[in-house]
Amino acid sequence: MISANRACATAAAEGALEALGRRRELVNRLNVFPVPDGDTGTNMYLTVKAAYEAMQLDADSDADRAIADFARGALRGSRGNSGIILSQVLEGMAAEINDREPGVAELVRGLKRGVELAYRSVHNPVEGTMLTVVRETASGLSGEEPDLENLLEKAYRLAAASMMATPTMLPELARANVVDSGGAGLVAALEGMLEAVGLTAGAVDWDGLAPSGYTHDTTDSYHGPFTGVSFLLECDRESAQALEEKLARLGNSLVVAGTSSTFRMHIHTNFPEQVVDAAQGVGAVSDLNVVNFHDSLKGAASAGLSAASPSTVVAFSPGAGLSMLFESMGAITVPAGPGFQPSTGEVLDIIESHRDEVVVFLPNDADTLKVVEMALRTDGRDSRVIPTTSPLQGLAAMEDYIPDGEPGETVASMTRAASLVLTGKVARAVRDAALGPSLRVRSGQFIGFVEDSPMTVGPSMALVAESVCSELVSRGGATMVTVVSGRGVTDAEKEETVRRIGASLPGLDLDWHEGGQLHYQLLVGIMSGATPVGDRTD
Repeated sequence: MISANRACATAAAEGALEALGRRRELVNRLNVFPVPDGDTGTNMYLTVKAAYEAMQLDADSDADRAIADFARGALRGSRGNSGIILSQVLEGMAAEINDREPGVAELVRGLKRGVELAYRSVHNPVEGTMLTVVRETASGLSGEEPDLENLLEKAYRLAAASMMATPTMLPELARANVVDSGGAGLVAALEGMLEAVGLTAGAVDWDGLAPSGYTHDTTDSYHGPFTGVSFLLECDRESAQALEEKLARLGNSLVVAGTSSTFRMHIHTNFPEQVVDAAQGVGAVSDLNVVNFHDSLKGAASAGLSAASPSTVVAFSPGAGLSMLFESMGAITVPAGPGFQPSTGEVLDIIESHRDEVVVFLPNDADTLKVVEMALRTDGRDSRVIPTTSPLQGLAAMEDYIPDGEPGETVASMTRAASLVLTGKVARAVRDAALGPSLRVRSGQFIGFVEDSPMTVGPSMALVAESVCSELVSRGGATMVTVVSGRGVTDAEKEETVRRIGASLPGLDLDWHEGGQLHYQLLVGIMSGATPVGDRTD
């Protein structure tokens, strides 16, 4: 019989890390869209690796302290949406154990508390995902299981069954014939824990689980709202948590920072009066600032930022060419992309290294956005995130960056510029797939995405790019388009693409840059009435 001691906790952590390493690429291949940009497996592996390393800093601690160190390491090392969710589950477990011997009842209560924190960390939770798997696992445990062996085996079976059922909850998973990647990562971790303490798993046929595709985050791009509200709030933690849940329904880009009785809150919303009324209903509000991005920004008050504070923009970039563009416009760049997403701790380190400045983050990716938002919830200093989910939104924001300008006005102006960008992408499919009820793609064909939704397929990059540009122009009424080519795009492909777009959309100005990003041959963006980024290519 296994015991809830330090040796058992260490073995379980080692087992989870080893299994995630073994299954990492398979989990990465569980992709809704057949584009090789998925890194859920890598993000979960690196999150657990950071947690394990933190756990080993005090090798003589008892099991309860080891679990707390593991959870702390996971929070600092969390990467991507899956890593953040995992860190919140572990935080709940550590908080419930809290210097007590981690028996069956404590572990189950901790898991259920972790589920609550995980759901709270995602403002728009979707069922059929990792959240569902961890919730159904927790709800299936009573806390009265006879021993730890029984608890682990039961948790593994519950998680495996929930993971296998995820395609019945999400049509996108069913069409792609895959299970949820985050759920699969959780099952892999539990499998490793079982094996590490001498038990047998075997409930999952890993070899037959996934087609040869990769995961893709379909989080919607940001296009408003256009009012930013920020304030300091004096209240107790329970009231702040209740307010956070209410505000999440009133807007997006919600950030709540603070750990005791003072909280900094920031939200983008179309209902600023309701936000302020809700805040004043739970505590004392001060340092209130409301910025309407539609209005002239000249007289906007600083969003809690001192006019004397210098600002530094940190842009996360998926390619060398894009990094050069961002740096030429005044940003500091950090490499980021599938397989090398930043961690929460790395974002906190950036904030710490610029402690006398206002740090403005351009995530330029949906997963990175979640990590930056989590970091800002942890650190209460004056940093800001502009919710860019595409490098083209980030480049548009940089057009309005004024290094020595008043930070609050500059952030508001940059946010407005980014929110006006409509984006598209072109990628080559790596497997046959159903992208929708009437849209199928074969391996080697190109897929055109508009606002992260698959819109068209075709035999050539140029043909698909033409369709994507036409759709973007019809939606946004733009007279110019910016195109950023990825690694491996040839001169011939560029010439054919420029020719087709020019013939199909006469009079449209085309601005072409070599970005060097992986997986997406083209990134496409428009902003009605805007000047394209950089020098124009005629």
